[in-house]
Formats: sequence, C-alpha cells, structure tokens
Amino acid sequence: MEYAPGVVDVDDLLRRVARAAGLHGVVLDAADRSPRNREQLVHAFLDKVTAVNRLVGRATGDRADLRELVPAALLGISVVSLVIHDDRGRLPRWNSALYHSYRIFMQWHRREVAAHEAAGRREERDRRSNALGESQ
Repeated sequence: MEYAPGVVDVDDLLRRVARAAGLHGVVLDAADRSPRNREQLVHAFLDKVTAVNRLVGRATGDRADLRELVPAALLGISVVSLVIHDDRGRLPRWNSALYHSYRIFMQWHRREVAAHEAAGRREERDRRSNALGESQ
C-alpha cells in the first residue's frame, strides 16, 4: 500500500506499519484515534528502532550503527540497480537509491558534516593568513 493523501487513511497506513514492525499492542482501533495513541505508536516504533540500532552497534563493535548501514545498503542497492538496469524488478532506479543514500547519510550526520565544514573553513583562513604573512 502506498500513501496517497485523501485516498489512503493515515490511521490505516499507521496500523499496517505497526503490524509489519511487530507492534501489535499499539495498533489503533477505529473507535480510538486520539493523539495519545498515535504518540504511543511513535514511541513504540522509536523504541524498536533504538533496540535494533543497539544490536547493530554491538554486532559491529560500536564501529557502525544504522546511521551508516542504512545509507550503505541504499548505496549497494543503487549499484546493483545500475548494473542490472532494465531487469531490476522491484529495485528502485539506481539514481533514486543513490540520492536517498546521500540525503539520509547527510541528514543523520549533519553535526559531523557541519564540524568538518567549519574545520575546512578554519584551515582555509589559516592558509590565506599564512600566505599573506609570507608575502609581506
């Protein structure tokens, strides 16, 4: 099922996602669609993702977690999709998978990216000031 605003009910979509994720105790019934139940569903989902992330961290000796593995998997999918091209079946187009890999990685690492960019700007300023000092 794909989400189409006005065509697919949001609660039905959330119910299906919860079932697929194994969150049977948090599924909303038709009579109770309060914001509190949605909040419970989101918290239960985040708890599951956090638990999986901890398992991945332990399995990799804390060298990687889902922030690296999800974009890496999408990168791998983009390569496979590019190689098999028209016979890719249900795989996404290679450029779409590659774009999402990049965007997810950059979003989940925005603090590290910002720190890296700031360090690069400092190095560039230092190089310029050293070059000016040597030319005088």
